[in-house]
Formats: sequence, C-alpha cells, structure tokens
Amino acid sequence: MPRPASSLPRALLIASAAALASPALAITVELTELPVPDGFPTAGVAGLANDGTVVGTAWPDGAIVRWSPQGTPEVLGGGLTYTLENVMPLISKDGSVIATTGYFDIGGGNLRASPETWISGTDWAPLPGLTLGDASPYGISYDGSVLVGGASPAEGNDPQQIPWMWTAATGQVALGMIDGQTWGEAWAVGDGGRVAAGFFGSDTRWGAKWV
Repeated sequence: MPRPASSLPRALLIASAAALASPALAITVELTELPVPDGFPTAGVAGLANDGTVVGTAWPDGAIVRWSPQGTPEVLGGGLTYTLENVMPLISKDGSVIATTGYFDIGGGNLRASPETWISGTDWAPLPGLTLGDASPYGISYDGSVLVGGASPAEGNDPQQIPWMWTAATGQVALGMIDGQTWGEAWAVGDGGRVAAGFFGSDTRWGAKWV
C-alpha cells in the first residue's frame, strides 16, 4: 500500500522541489521592439511567418508594413483593413504571400472591398475569380495558395456575410451556410484547402468546420 505523502522521507520531497526549479527548465525570452516606419505615428502587428517576418498596419494611412526577422520595417502600401488591424494583413507561414483587403474603383465614385495579395516581392494585385461582392480575407494556408474569408453579396440594408474559399484553380467559392443564418465567415484553412473553420452568427456565434 502506498504511504501517505506526509510519511515520505524529507530528502525525497526536497529533491522533487529542486527538480522543478532546475535551471535546465528555465526559458530565456528576448524582447525586440519593432520600430514604427518613418513618417507614421503608430503601427500594429497582425501576422507572423515561420522565419520571424512580421506584418502589420501603419496608421493613419492603413499602409501594410513588413518587418524583417531583424526588425527592419518596409512599407509595402496596400489597402485599408476596416477596423481589423489585429487580423489583417495575413502572411503565409512560408512568408511567400501577404494578403489584405484593398479598395478598388468600380465606377461612379464607388469602391469595392476585395482581397489583394503581395507575392514574391512584386506588388499588390487583386485576386482573380472573385464573384461574391465585397469580400475580405481572414485565413491563409501555409504556402498562401488558399485563402478564406467573408463576403457581403447582398445589396441594401440587410446585413449578410457568406463564408468563402479561394484557390487559383477554382476562384472564389461560397461555402455552405447553416439554415436560418445570414452571417458566416471562414477564418482558418488547412494546407491544400480540404478543411476550413470559422463561425456563424453576428452576435451569438457558433463554430463551424467545412470539409
């Protein structure tokens, strides 16, 4: 029968406590401040690639900023991000693709919100194959080949948001809606685009997964 802890040898208890406090288990944290780009009063961070590259937004212009692993800021321009500066821009884990929401002139002084991407250090370009109206990206795959988000195709005052997935092969495809719901968004996608996750509901929310 095991003995109660109170009867264990005192030396054993001391050894256990010493093991928990062992220096081998200590974690060293290095804090690095990311400088605000010249000409901007403030900037926020939204995404991180595996190599330590950070992306965020500089205000008040809404310009996209990329910090190198050494912390050097580079202003890339790009579109605004509504009030989701803590979400966009997105960056793929391999660092090859940055995505955000751009605003594009559709005539008559009207602007349409559409996902745009920065690929291979060239420039911003709108995604081809967009069919669902105003849209924003909220999730990106490891290599940036799959994007997911939410779109508002309805005109008028009725709020609506439809979850979608985009690949170069399929373009923008609407994901399924829960019956009776008019608001849904996809916020994460697995590599290869076989599984996405998000939520339904504008106030009370229900988690969802699409396969």
